[in-house]
Amino acid sequence: MRSKIKTLLILVFSLAILYTIYSIYDTYALLETNISVVNDLNTAKWNINVNNTSLSGETTNFLVDKIKVDENTYTKDNKLAPGTTGYFDIEIDPTDTDVSIRYDISFDFSSLSNSINVLSIQETTGANLIKTNLNTYTNVLTLSEIKEGKKNNIRVNVVWNNIEENNEEDSQLGSIYNNKLDIPVTLTVTQYLGEEITEFEG
Repeated sequence: MRSKIKTLLILVFSLAILYTIYSIYDTYALLETNISVVNDLNTAKWNINVNNTSLSGETTNFLVDKIKVDENTYTKDNKLAPGTTGYFDIEIDPTDTDVSIRYDISFDFSSLSNSINVLSIQETTGANLIKTNLNTYTNVLTLSEIKEGKKNNIRVNVVWNNIEENNEEDSQLGSIYNNKLDIPVTLTVTQYLGEEITEFEG
């Protein structure tokens, strides 16, 4: 009789140990699965290039100093002068990115001569560029567009007006050898979470 009770106690004790081991394993497996999910979320790729240069952070400041001058018969090739027009492009390429993005691009035209004016700012690939502040423009590239390899190209068209009152200032600009127009640009790129973008009314 004692032998049967002893055997029964050993069996119950063994089952209890097995159940405890299983519970610990199951809890660890659940914890490991949750950790894996968090890691997957944190490692979404974020690699955005601007004019073939990788962004170093969420906000990047740079200078545009090369303007492509429209062909004309009065100036040397690619030389901006009174009476000419030209443009520069900024290409935003998020091809290697795993989330939808919003970008805000701001231009500082305060250094331009009084004779040089911005004719237009447009997106040349058909995207809807929204003016969200003075000289600031915004757009969104969704994840599906990014996966399709879509890029955005912002083109700024400028003109150097031939204004008699500005001849002295224009001559000073033209007298500097290899003089360049430096236009400061600020680009901020963030993950887009579906918030509404309001158009600037000022």
